[in-house]
Amino acid sequence: MRAQARKMAILIPALDPTTGKPMIGKVKLLDEFKKTGQSTENLVALVNKSPVWDAVKNMYILDFRGRVTQASIRNFQAVRAEKEDEIVIQFGKVGDNSYTMDFTNPFSAFQVRRAAFLHSCILGTVAGRSVRAWCSQAFAVSLTAFES
Repeated sequence: MRAQARKMAILIPALDPTTGKPMIGKVKLLDEFKKTGQSTENLVALVNKSPVWDAVKNMYILDFRGRVTQASIRNFQAVRAEKEDEIVIQFGKVGDNSYTMDFTNPFSAFQVRRAAFLHSCILGTVAGRSVRAWCSQAFAVSLTAFES
């Protein structure tokens, strides 16, 4: 029996169309996502793209179109919750302790770097080192920095 693919959601506040600032504090992102399961006027919701089981390789696979060259538990593609054919973020291994990350609107480089870091925190390592001890503290700092 094979393990199920992991599920992940990335939630960010939508930008206020008049000010361009994140609409933080108007809604609780997780509560809104649980109600709708997709993006709303207050929320941009991404989920990991569902990988396909390859019986020959005996693993889940995603098509990174040549951008990712090595299998890793950290590899992921994030798509809009309501539109699975539009890849917004992809992160994957390209060498020993080397990764590539591609992203598009509505995310900034800061946000996708934080998402990739937190993904590694959930898995418990960054560059082969255990990071569980300080990941929760770093997450709290990143949220504070983002809200400023």
